[in-house]
Amino acid sequence: MPYFSIETNRHSSLTFVSEDITREEYAAQFDVPLTAVEELTAQEYDTRIAERSIKRELRRVDAASVRALRAMSLGQGTDEDRAKLAALENEAQALREEFAALRA
Repeated sequence: MPYFSIETNRHSSLTFVSEDITREEYAAQFDVPLTAVEELTAQEYDTRIAERSIKRELRRVDAASVRALRAMSLGQGTDEDRAKLAALENEAQALREEFAALRA
């Protein structure tokens, strides 16, 4: 059973297909250029899923830091803000290292 990735300007997806289908048929089914479709091994599929999960967590960490960063930039930051930012940066660094390990 094949795994596919579609990457276009408007669309990005990872799919496990439960039927035998060619890359060409898959592209036609979703009306995307053949060059946008990549067939993946199970390992590549699992890695891409893990990468997406890490990227989602990094976006969450970035969003969680906004309030503390705003306070700091206005000169109103507290020790709590500094501690929160340090903890979030440690979390982000661990996620970046995990992401790099997937790519190694």
